[in-house]
Amino acid sequence: MDLQDLRSVLQDAISQRGKYYEHKLALSIIWKDDDTRADKDVSHFQDMCKMLGFPHATECILDTNKHPFWDVTGNLGRISKQCDILEGKKLLMVHYGGHATVNINGELLFVPVPDATKPVPYLRTLHSLCEKHSGFEMVDVIIILDSCYSATAIHGMLSDDRSVEILASVGTEQRALGNLSYAVRTQNKTFTRRLAEQIALRVARAEPSINFAAIIAELRRTSNEQRRPEYSLQRGKVGIRIALPSKPPHVRAGELRLSSSSEAAGATSTPSKPEIFATFKVHLTSAEAKSSEALKLVEWIHLLHPKVGLTLQGLYSTSSTCLVLETPWYVWLQVQNLPGFELVCEAFGKNLLPSALSLINRSQ
Repeated sequence: MDLQDLRSVLQDAISQRGKYYEHKLALSIIWKDDDTRADKDVSHFQDMCKMLGFPHATECILDTNKHPFWDVTGNLGRISKQCDILEGKKLLMVHYGGHATVNINGELLFVPVPDATKPVPYLRTLHSLCEKHSGFEMVDVIIILDSCYSATAIHGMLSDDRSVEILASVGTEQRALGNLSYAVRTQNKTFTRRLAEQIALRVARAEPSINFAAIIAELRRTSNEQRRPEYSLQRGKVGIRIALPSKPPHVRAGELRLSSSSEAAGATSTPSKPEIFATFKVHLTSAEAKSSEALKLVEWIHLLHPKVGLTLQGLYSTSSTCLVLETPWYVWLQVQNLPGFELVCEAFGKNLLPSALSLINRSQ
């Protein structure tokens, strides 16, 4: 990557604006014989759709006595045909809630129970939404996976004119619901519900748009290490940002309790943990760290508003040019799959060195 490309990527990640989609479509997928109470999450997903200006989501309920694989592909096919006749920008949001397992080849399988004989393979169904020749070439896509091992669905990033992102409830080796799924569902909030509450929070604060990378960063901040959500931009140059409706819709009081601006303000005024930051390094094609292009990039970063949170920690000449940068975690999530980017650490709070040096100077 050269210096101009890096500046362009960082600019897109920190200053993206909400897209106005002329058409929004949504699909919810659960099992009829599910024992994880995923039906509750269908309601939460419908709330998300309502708050984000989507029509009522199509609900695909898989039955092991029928043909679950064809039920999923059939619904995707019908949505693809619908997209073909719609003009303008289109956004599809797909949600799966329930059990999942991983086969001996490391592939994610959607199942009604852990030892099911009729699994629905992710690679042959929802993964098609990430592919170039999928019937969704002109559609931006958000895939939400609320299951065990859900980050297994994440593959390498492809640069493209459309965006496809995956929101996974847990990492590749983590269980979403613990050993007793029913007990955990009754005690803890599911990933889907937590997403819905984050959106409700932003609606209550009258924010103009939402970005799922920022929401996942917030959920990682408040999650325990055993169940930390993951985000990946599978296609595209920048994550999806959805402009919120100018007139917030009414959402059922139910379990989404952040329904007023006062509650929203109270919920975010004293965070229990500091914001997450990413320190990462980028190797550039230019071998001259003191070149005019490198100095222009340094100046651009230095002049950014402090609220942006992007800071340059180091600039080195190696066999190429190496930059060490610090950003809010949501920015890192959108660039992490690009060639030449390597994470140094995920940190709670900003760099402590300046304050440590200040204490040392004062003590001398």
